[in-house]
This record gives sequence, C-alpha cells and structure tokens, in this order.
Amino acid sequence: MTLLDHFKKFYDVKRAFSPQDLEQCYRIRHSVFCRELNYFDADDYEMEVDEYDAHSEHALLLHKPSGRAVACARIIGGSMEMPEKQLPYETVFKDHLNRELFDPDVFLPGKIIEFSRLAVLPEFRGQVRRDATLPENADLLEACKAPVVLLGLFSICVSLFVNSEAEYGAAMMEPRLAQLIKHSGFKFEEIGDPVKHCGWRSPFLFEREVFMRNISREVSDLFREIDQRLCEDKANQLLPENGVEKIA
Repeated sequence: MTLLDHFKKFYDVKRAFSPQDLEQCYRIRHSVFCRELNYFDADDYEMEVDEYDAHSEHALLLHKPSGRAVACARIIGGSMEMPEKQLPYETVFKDHLNRELFDPDVFLPGKIIEFSRLAVLPEFRGQVRRDATLPENADLLEACKAPVVLLGLFSICVSLFVNSEAEYGAAMMEPRLAQLIKHSGFKFEEIGDPVKHCGWRSPFLFEREVFMRNISREVSDLFREIDQRLCEDKANQLLPENGVEKIA
C-alpha cells in the first residue's frame, strides 16, 4: 500500500471553523504542550489558547476507525488590526535572524504566515503498535516506511499556506523534525541561529513558488488529497445557507 492508501484508510482532515472543532484543537494542544511536555502552564479548562488564535486558520487530523481528532495545526496570519504585531518567530528569533537572507520587516502584514502548534496525541506519534483488539491500528510505518501522521499534519500546514495570500511561510522547528520534513522533499531554508525555546529551535523559511519542487511523488499525492479535502471544507463553509452567504 502507498502512503496515500494508508492515509485514506485510517485518517481524514478537516478545517476547524466551529467552536466545537476549535475546542478539539485547543484540547489536543493542552494535552501535548501543557500536560505532556510542560511547555506552558496547565489550566483548569484543559485548553491551550493564546493571543494568536483569533487571526489563525486551524485544522484537525481525524482517526477514522475511532472517530477521534488526534492531531491539529494552525497557520498564523498577520493582524490587520495591529499590523505592527510580530509573528511568534520574529519575537523568539529577534536577535538571531540572518536578515541578509530574509528580513520580515520589509513585508506587509499577511505576506508571511507562520506554521504553528503542530500537535499529535502521543498514541498516534511515531509507530502505531499492533493490537489484536484493534486491527485497524496495524503498524503503518512497517508497510509504507513513512511517518504517516507527521506528513499528513505538515501537509495540512502546506495546504493552508498555499491557499492563503502569503508569499512566505515561517516555522520554528527542532532539528529532528526539520530533517524528517526535508527528507520527504519539502524545500526550505534555515534563516537564523538556533535558540532554546521549548527545546532547541531554529527558524526556517518556506517560499510558495519553490519549496515543493523537490517533493517526492508519494508525498505529493498525499498533499494533493489533503489539499482537496481542506479546499472542499472551505468551499462548503462559504455556500449560501437560506439565501445568506456564510463567512469563514
């Protein structure tokens, strides 16, 4: 079975428009970033929310057999109400960006987005172990030799990015994640020095016109499937209802 075959059999994606879907995103983030990794303080509401969520686009990765939302991601856009507000990577790497390679200050709000808050519940991270009581949880990596959930989640970010008005996508990534993504053929550039921020992170830049040129055929097929599903979600959200156009 191909990477795409595995993904279509076990997983699906959806944009998170409704309060219920957004709550699932925030709960996954809370479970991973607050409870598991202790990056942020855990609160009594069991949801991890920040100041950037209001001007972000969110999406979920769903596990078909269980019906659970098991991973989430967002892209952060510029705030038109506060154009001077920096994206998180600009704040974290303020003194560590190589501005000869890339200077975010020369771009208008909305021309740069940031990949952010990629979170996967631990039982769906890495290898999925065989379980006789759950035959749908066969070891996907053994058959297709690829991290299905990770590539699916990253493809969500790519889809949200290429369907935005942004020219560039920025991301803060740990070296191991960056290597996994690069190994799959996604093209991006390191634009600064690593800093200690929730572990060691480096700033990376994705350019809309070039970063997918080296993507493998298998990952490209997966991306196109995910992109189609997310575009359908957005189109359905904008369909007229009772004569009134809905707003995403």
